[in-house]
Parts: sequence; C-alpha cells; structure tokens
Amino acid sequence: MAVTVWEMNGVMNSGGTESLIMEFCRNKPNDINLILIIHSETTNFSGIHDKEIHSLGIKTYFLPSVGSVGIKKYVGEFKGLCDRIGKPDIVHSHINGIGGIISYAAYLCGIDTRIIHCHADIKFRGSFWYIAKEEILLYVMKLFVKRYGTEFWACSKAAGERLFGKNKKYKIIKNVIDVKKYRSSVQKHIEEKEKLGFSEDTIVVGAVGRISSIKNYEVIIEAINKIKSRNVEFCCYGRVNDQEYYKKLIIMAKELNVSDRVHFLGNSSSICDRIAAFDLFVMPSISEGLGIAALEAQAAGIPSLISTGVPEETDMGIGLVERVDPHNAEQWANAMLNFRLDTIPYSTILDAFQNKGFDSKEQCSVVFQLYRDYVGGHDDEAKR
Repeated sequence: MAVTVWEMNGVMNSGGTESLIMEFCRNKPNDINLILIIHSETTNFSGIHDKEIHSLGIKTYFLPSVGSVGIKKYVGEFKGLCDRIGKPDIVHSHINGIGGIISYAAYLCGIDTRIIHCHADIKFRGSFWYIAKEEILLYVMKLFVKRYGTEFWACSKAAGERLFGKNKKYKIIKNVIDVKKYRSSVQKHIEEKEKLGFSEDTIVVGAVGRISSIKNYEVIIEAINKIKSRNVEFCCYGRVNDQEYYKKLIIMAKELNVSDRVHFLGNSSSICDRIAAFDLFVMPSISEGLGIAALEAQAAGIPSLISTGVPEETDMGIGLVERVDPHNAEQWANAMLNFRLDTIPYSTILDAFQNKGFDSKEQCSVVFQLYRDYVGGHDDEAKR
C-alpha cells in the first residue's frame, strides 16, 4: 500500500526548500504518494515549478496561509481538505515555525505522523519593536511545535537549534540538488553572458535568492559602488518577498549611481542555466538555514563569496568558497576584485557532493524510507 504524504509549503517558486521538494517529486518511488498543499493568501497564484509538478503527475491543492486567516479558520480549512480528498498518512511541513500550527490541525484530524521541517536559521531584521514582536510570535509557534510535532527535521544544525532548541533530538535532512544539472562549460558561460547583454570580459557577480532584508543585498550594492570603475555587473535572480526592502535597494543603487550595474531579474525555472553566466557567486545573507544557492554555484564550479552568517556545511571543501563579513562592504569589494578563477575538475565536484551527503538520489531514498518507517513502525505511545 502506498504511503500518502502531504508536502506543506508556500507557492513553488525558486528557493532551497522548493528545490528539495522538487527533488522529492522527481525521485519518488511508486509506493510513495506525494501531494503538494500550497499555502497562499489567495487562490490566484502560480509558481515557476507548477508545470513540471503537474507533468510528473503530482496533485496540488490550496490552503490559505495561517497568517491570512488565523489559526481557527485554518484548522477548519484543513479539516475540510481532509474530508474532500482523504487524510494522508503523513503531514510534512516545510514552513518552519508555522509547522506547529499545521501539526496542530493534523493532530485534530487524527493524523499520527507530523513532520516539522525547519529550513532556516530564523532571524529578524528591523526595529526593536518589530524584532520583539516576531520573537514573541516565534516563541508561541515553538510551543505548538513542541506539543504537536512527532518528528523533527532540519537542514542544518543552526536551523535545528533555532526552532527546536539545543536539547531536542532532530534529524539533519540536507537540502540537496542534482549536481549533474549544473555542469557548465566555457561556451555555455559565454552564451549565457550574451543572453544578459554582457561582453565576454564583463565580470558578472551573481546571486540567487528572494529579495528580503535577511539576504543583505545592500552590502553588495555598496561594494559595486566601491569598484564601479571596473567592468562589474551584479545580477540577482529571485522573487521579491519584501516590496519595501526592494524599493530601498533600487533607491540605494540610484543614489550611488550604480543603477545600470545592478539587475534584479526575477524568478527563473532554469537556475542551472542562468548561473552559468556568473563569474563570481555571492551570498551576503545575515543568516541562512543552509544556503542551497551556494551549493548550486559550487556544483557549477563558480568561485563563491559567502557570508560568515551562512552555515559552514555549505562549503564543499573544494577551494571555491571564501567567507566574508556580511557587514563589511570594503571586504566584499576587495574579494570581488581578487577572487581566484581556478578550474575545478568535474569529478572533484561530484565526489565532494557525494562524500558530504548532498547527492539528491541518495538523500531522497533516505527520506522515502523514513516515510515508510514512520507509517509502519510508530509506537502508539509516541503518537499524540
């Protein structure tokens, strides 16, 4: 009998969580029935992965986001979905602290296996009062997590400790990628640069990630300003998650007279192709759960400047990564001008990912076996 799992997430756009879920979809065996439950404020949504999801025969359903309707109404909507399509064997939440509320709804519906999966080292930026409010909300979410989750997963130690605490047992499930998809060549590098309208001698500094303050892109704009006499362009792929922050970046680039060198290019369903244009990858984030875009860059053999706020597990140890203070624009500027352009043999890259457990097929097999084990071997006393 197939094990039915509801994968609970937001709209399926670009991101580390979405990349992992897509690997689940691509690699699922016949005895695992995955259903994607998309959380959004509105039913009028579309994600860049939707077409592929449907082509793989994966069904998707909508639930309103907890923040848009509140806990009581969310529970009612969750129950209604169970009534319409049947209860799953497992609910697997990928929405960090909100997983506590999702697990509460699943508990009320009699779903015994409730996985809460943390994909972020959750941190907040803003005023004192904003941070205080968010920390209080997170504390409440943690109470639900502790009470109603049955299984606890995290993409890194930092992410796990932030949501579950240092004394809580949790599994590290690494965010993985299909390394072979990112293999590039000199010719592809030139072609992708030309698509962006850049000459071969232009230094393309690239980033991949949603536009939100935790990503700290302002330090890159400051660095570009410090080296604007050089032929350097900054390109960033990712959805706008925070309109106010996006406006701040646009204004900042204009005031520093580098608007013509700063390009926010939106989502792309073909990041493995787009990043081939990069000469240098940057991840200036204040914090990351893991930093899957940095894995993608290394898989493509791209030299990478990564903030010290990104977990050390992100570095594959093949000489492509240099770590930089997320608050020091001068350091970023110097690193951009002095990065090493060494060619790493593809076999070295492949071996590193496999040895560190970032092989997508292997990690997916681990996850699917855990699904089977949870349904077949949960002790009744552990189910709440």
